[in-house]
Amino acid sequence: MKEITISVEGMSCQGCVKSVERILSKQEGVKEVNSVEIGQATFAFNEDAQNLDDVLAALNKAKFPAKLTEQTFARQLPRDKKTANQDTCIS
Repeated sequence: MKEITISVEGMSCQGCVKSVERILSKQEGVKEVNSVEIGQATFAFNEDAQNLDDVLAALNKAKFPAKLTEQTFARQLPRDKKTANQDTCIS
């Protein structure tokens, strides 16, 4: 299970926020919608149950263009266990 944050365009009111929340909660891979705010959504996602591209496509189809945020990319980068806690890079 991963926490995913996406940017979502096209939300201009609380009705839009509720629509995005509803679309996300209907997706097979979305296990919990943690937060939906104008411009952004965060949810718990099971990638074994569904492809994340399908979730983004469902939002796009409903006229809410969505994409992964830099925050999500940063959380998904593999970390070397030896250097994970170091603040400086050693060349």
